[in-house]
Amino acid sequence: MSSASPIRVTVLTTSFPMCKGSSSGVFVAKLVKHLPPHVRTTVVAPNAPCHKEELSTQSRLHAFRYAPSRLERLAHAPGGIPVALNKNPSLYLLVPSFLLGMFLGTLRQTRNADVIHANWTICGLIGGLVGLVMGVPVVTTVRGEDVARVRSSSLYRHLLSATVRLSSAVITVSDALRCDLVQWYPQHADTFHTIPNGVDESFLSVGKSRRRRVHPAELRLITVGSLISRKGIVHIINAAAQVAHRAAIRLQVVGAGPEQASLEAQVSETKMEDRVQFLGPAKPSAIPTLLADSDVFVLASHSEGRPNAVLEAMACGLAVVASDIPGVNELVTHHETGLLFRAGDSDQLADRLLELSVDSDLRLRLAENARRYVFREKLFWQTTAERYEAVYRQAIGGCRG
Repeated sequence: MSSASPIRVTVLTTSFPMCKGSSSGVFVAKLVKHLPPHVRTTVVAPNAPCHKEELSTQSRLHAFRYAPSRLERLAHAPGGIPVALNKNPSLYLLVPSFLLGMFLGTLRQTRNADVIHANWTICGLIGGLVGLVMGVPVVTTVRGEDVARVRSSSLYRHLLSATVRLSSAVITVSDALRCDLVQWYPQHADTFHTIPNGVDESFLSVGKSRRRRVHPAELRLITVGSLISRKGIVHIINAAAQVAHRAAIRLQVVGAGPEQASLEAQVSETKMEDRVQFLGPAKPSAIPTLLADSDVFVLASHSEGRPNAVLEAMACGLAVVASDIPGVNELVTHHETGLLFRAGDSDQLADRLLELSVDSDLRLRLAENARRYVFREKLFWQTTAERYEAVYRQAIGGCRG
C-alpha cells in the first residue's frame, strides 16, 4: 500500500459534537477534520436530539439510535456517560440498548472499512468485537478517564484487558498512560503508541497577536472544563478566595456540569460573588477569545490524560498553573513552562497564584516558554493526524500480512 493510497476508517466514539457549538468529543472531531483527504472516515456516534454538525467532504456521520429521541440522554452531556449514570441511575436501563445500537451501527458502517478507530475502552471493546466478526483491524485510543476508572473498578479493568487483546494497536495521549498500560499488559507492549493531541491554528494565532499586559489592574484567571468532581474546581475557588485578600484577581469558570450548584454555593460562602464568574459552556470557537482576555490558566484536576485545555492555553501564550499529576507534568515543567502544585492542595495553589500576581516578569516568561514548547514539539492537529494515519496503515498491513 503506497503512502497516499486511500484508507477507509470507521471512527467509533461515545462523544462527538453532534450539535452546533457542542464541545462533546471535540478532539475526536478535530482529528477527523485534519486527516488527509485520502483518509475517508465514517464517524459512528450515539444520536443526540439536536441538529447534526456538518463534517468535511471526506467524512460522514452515522448517529446510531438506542431509544426514543426524547430518552436519548445517556451521551454527550458534560462528563460523559459515567456522570450521566451517576446523576440519573435510571439511565442504566438504556445501557443494553445503547451497546446493542453501537454494535449494530458499527457493524453496518464497517462493511467496506479498512480499519476501525475506537475512542475509549467501551468503544474499543465493541469495535474489537466487530473487527473480529468482519476481519478488520482495530486501533483504540485510551485516555485518562479510562485509566482512572481502571484504578477504581475491577470490572473496568476486565473491559480494558479485553479491549487491549482485541486491538491491533492501542494509542495513548500521554507517555504516563502508556507506561501504565505497559505495566499492566507487558505482553502487549509493542502494540502501545503515544500520540499527543494537537492544537488548532486559532489558538496559535491568539498567541501570536495577544497583547501582553505587564501591569494589569487585576490578575485574570480562567479555567475550562466540565464541572465535575475530578476537575477539582473547588480548590481553584478556595485558592482564589485566599489570594483575593492580598491581590486584585478575577476568576472565570467556563463549563457546565453537575457540580455547578455546589460551586456557586461555595462562591457565596467565601464572599467571592464579585470575583468569580460562571460563564457556562462555551462554543469551541469562543475559547480562543476567552483565553486571549486572560492572564493565567488554572487546572486543578485530580487525574487527566494529557489535557487539551492546558495545551491550548500554552499555545495562546498564557501562564499555566496546574496540578502535578501524570500527563499534566509532561506539558508543564515547574518554573519553566508553568507552575505546578500538589493536587488537592488549595493552599499551595494560592501560593502559586500569588507568586504570579506579584511577578509579572515570571508570568510573561512562563507564557513565552510554554508557547515555544508547543512549536518545538510540533503539537499541532496536522502532526497528530499524520501519526494516526501511520498507525492505521501499520494495523492494516499487519492484518493483511
